[in-house]
Amino acid sequence: YDTPPCSGSEYFEVPLITPLIAGETYYVSFFVSLANASKYAVDKIGAYFSVDTLQSLGNDTCYFPVIPQTESASSTFLSDTLNWMPITGAFVANGGEKFLTIGNFHPWNNTNTSIVSGTYLGAYYYFDDVCVSSDSLECFNTVSVKEFINNEEKTLIRIVDFFGRETEDKPNTLLFFIYSNGTTEKVFRLE
Repeated sequence: YDTPPCSGSEYFEVPLITPLIAGETYYVSFFVSLANASKYAVDKIGAYFSVDTLQSLGNDTCYFPVIPQTESASSTFLSDTLNWMPITGAFVANGGEKFLTIGNFHPWNNTNTSIVSGTYLGAYYYFDDVCVSSDSLECFNTVSVKEFINNEEKTLIRIVDFFGRETEDKPNTLLFFIYSNGTTEKVFRLE
């Protein structure tokens, strides 16, 4: 069985605008997309809310050994590289949580994996449109990324590369076109 080496998991961690309130129900939604280069897809990606940054725990293992408050359903592999896959959930806060961390909180031997066509020895995901709210309509009553239609006129205001650096339009490179109406397009032209 071909499994990735234990070189550590990567996580997306951000501070919350305000700490969560004890006993309050919070709704969480975000979208993920598997990077084309990934050799593996996993079935578990979750969101963990904490009082302190998880970096303060240290990471002597290959993952942060915490139980996420919300997690993707483990019946489906998150293997789509073309579309954004939604992950949603709800939980009751303990109170005082100030950080949100997103990732896979399970060791590889406890994570179902599926081999896909990439060459990167791991599962690497992009994240988008993260929502945390005590109002369920705010996170769950929105149209999906695929369904969003914005009829406003738009003009290209910036082109950035994968690392967020401003660049010019060029072929054979993944670029992000940012428009005046707030929309963004991923563009890759072959030449």
